[in-house]
Amino acid sequence: MDRSNYRVQRWTPNAVSGTVVAGGNGIANTLTQFGASYSIYVDVNMTVYISDYSYHRVVKWVSGAPNCTVVAGGNGAGSSLTQLYNPIGITVDPTTGNV
Repeated sequence: MDRSNYRVQRWTPNAVSGTVVAGGNGIANTLTQFGASYSIYVDVNMTVYISDYSYHRVVKWVSGAPNCTVVAGGNGAGSSLTQLYNPIGITVDPTTGNV
């Protein structure tokens, strides 16, 4: 996770540079960008889940996709069942895919 550049990179052994697998388009509340990320989870299919602290959401970035989908929150900061407030961690159930 490259927090200051708003991206997640994959590095293969002995690589001289990384490959952007999520983000990399600056900071914004869009489906191609995210804000301050604190935690990521990568599943067996190389899908990346990112807790987006700045925009109160968890996003899912499928390997090779040009954008993400919001899987939790994304409705502003708050305490209702459709909101998160500065998420800093994430876990995904590998059996069900529940976040």
